[in-house]
Amino acid sequence: MKLTDWIVSTGLLDGGPAVEKSQIIRELLERLADDGHITMADVPVISAEVLRRESLGLTGIGQGVAIPHARSAALSRPIAIVAVCRLPIEFDSLDREPTDIVALCLAPYETPGTNRRVMQRQSEFLMRLLADGVFRDRLRHVSAAVEIAEVLIAAEVRGS
Repeated sequence: MKLTDWIVSTGLLDGGPAVEKSQIIRELLERLADDGHITMADVPVISAEVLRRESLGLTGIGQGVAIPHARSAALSRPIAIVAVCRLPIEFDSLDREPTDIVALCLAPYETPGTNRRVMQRQSEFLMRLLADGVFRDRLRHVSAAVEIAEVLIAAEVRGS
């Protein structure tokens, strides 16, 4: 499985200091629904699962990056959306700095055929990318959501 097989969507969001974490998560889930990856009826359920996971430990990892994640019975396969906020938001980051790159990662509960090691490798690769300042700068300078996908594809080609 390639990184771009499970990062199924990208987004460029307005963000801003008045936007709450829960709003961004809901907006990302609605984009996944609009793109046909989840149903609109599942948005509130998955949002609650992500926020419940957030209450267990912060996913704002610092340097402007947050990786909220959760498992959900509403999913049949792992999916993710990577978004850039034009104006950073408060995401309860470990470094207490605003967040402008959000990678929302979702997975089903264990299902037959799910290769946990493959997903772990892809998650680790995404984490390494987001830890790279040059990669983050590339994301921060996109002007359209499609450019986020192009940055991801280029990084995957270089990293493979």
